Amino acid sequence: MVRAIEGHAASAGVNRLYLYTWQARSFYEALGWTATEAFEQEGEPMLLMSCAL
Repeated sequence: MVRAIEGHAASAGVNRLYLYTWQARSFYEALGWTATEAFEQEGEPMLLMSCAL
């Protein structure tokens, strides 16, 4: 599903995707996503990740 979304975005001319996660960090890193910024949201840890298409 992630690859399908990446492919659709790339075909639409999008150069980079972003997402927020904390618990799924290793899942997205295995798919080539990189951590961009760590922060807290409503007292909970959160991570902004990005992927160049």
